[in-house]
Amino acid sequence: MSEQISRVAIPAYETPLLPLTAREIQNLTSLINARSGITKVSDTIASAITVLGNATLELYPDPEEENEEKEKAMADMEKLARELVDENMRALDMKGALESIVNLQREALRRGDEPQETGEEQGLSGQYESALAAKKRRWDSMSNADKYTNSPEYLDFRRSYWEARNPEVPLPPTRTWFPSGTSGTQDDDESDIEIAQERQSYKCPLTLRPFEDPVRSTICPHAFEKEAIEDMIKRSAVNGVPCPTPGCAKMLTLRILKKDSVLKRKVARALALEKRKQQMREDESEDEEASEDASEEEEEAQPGPSSRRGRNEAGSRNIKAEKGAKKLRGSRRPVAVSSEEEDEEEEEEDDADAMDEDED
Repeated sequence: MSEQISRVAIPAYETPLLPLTAREIQNLTSLINARSGITKVSDTIASAITVLGNATLELYPDPEEENEEKEKAMADMEKLARELVDENMRALDMKGALESIVNLQREALRRGDEPQETGEEQGLSGQYESALAAKKRRWDSMSNADKYTNSPEYLDFRRSYWEARNPEVPLPPTRTWFPSGTSGTQDDDESDIEIAQERQSYKCPLTLRPFEDPVRSTICPHAFEKEAIEDMIKRSAVNGVPCPTPGCAKMLTLRILKKDSVLKRKVARALALEKRKQQMREDESEDEEASEDASEEEEEAQPGPSSRRGRNEAGSRNIKAEKGAKKLRGSRRPVAVSSEEEDEEEEEEDDADAMDEDED
């Protein structure tokens, strides 16, 4: 029986000639909008790019380390990130090609016209392939700058890629990433300025405190403390708020917020650096005090010329005082007289006594 079946010739595929019905259009629309379909593929690719960015940070815990194998791995990851952006665009193009077909058919039904026939040669699949090929040609004709600097996922990857190797240097403007081609748009220039400004601040514009758990908008380059911005959005009647950054009119929702591991790492490094500087300042202050104390002790142990002169003068004064005291003590002692002087004094006394007796 199986042999007989295998011998039966399979008829050639014939493209459908009838236009899409309203029900078929609805089925295609459901396929386009289904989270389990093309949209999920795009989200998965975006998540993969984020994983690559985190891997670059883990690959270089010490930016000063030089390793050829790691450098090659970094280059491979950068190339893979661009390939993922290409695949993500292909998924979006698939969705766009289906949408263009559905929109044409739906518009015809809305006007009451007979839906457009798919054509005997092309059919729906032919139209889809033609639309997809046209989108691919347009993508391939774009410069690298136009392709990748407009991808939020690639921008995040590039920030991680740069941060891993140059933690103390601001991220260069996007127009310098691909010298062979430039985007030449005003939006890119504005993004360059905003990226540079973000690199200079590690405080949330809402809490005015250093970031602890920062999240970044995927439609503008601004970051906020997760709890603060989410609380603001949840309290909004429309589940969204204008970007709190002055001059930015983008509408922020919970879905477009993304964890910013690069900024979190930079804040942690900046705080650690400031702590080390503070400790160094305290150590230097203690060393200066200890040095001053040691100098004073050394001066006391080994006096200088002025100290010796002062001590010599004090010593001279003490010697003079001692000599004066000796003279004073000498003046108070009885004066010693010779024996002849004593005999003369006795004779004078005897003469005086004799004169007194004669008068009597």
